[in-house]
Amino acid sequence: MTKLKNSDQFIIYIRTDSMDKFRSLVKPYMHPTMKYKILPPETDPRVLSKPFPKAIQIWGYDKGELIGGFPFSTIHQCVHALKDLGITKSFGPLIDTGKLFKKRYTFYSKPFHLE
Repeated sequence: MTKLKNSDQFIIYIRTDSMDKFRSLVKPYMHPTMKYKILPPETDPRVLSKPFPKAIQIWGYDKGELIGGFPFSTIHQCVHALKDLGITKSFGPLIDTGKLFKKRYTFYSKPFHLE
């Protein structure tokens, strides 16, 4: 356990091999809206519900213009390459929807061309 500087809050570090036990101890006492924080990654409801084929390519556009470095073969590669732009994994559900991320970025699983 580590105390945050200038705060009354603490950080608890839990080993990966202890997470199942931790979940079973804590889950009954957690507020329903916070339970996603302790779910195993494969059951996390925030994870993209529409599975993509393993050989996906991600094309990213800034206001309709292809962002340099695209396409990427995984969301992780995309996030890592674009972290300076504030891109996070949360754009995953927006792939192929045409919806804007951060009011300017769009992401597709194939090249997008304006006609």
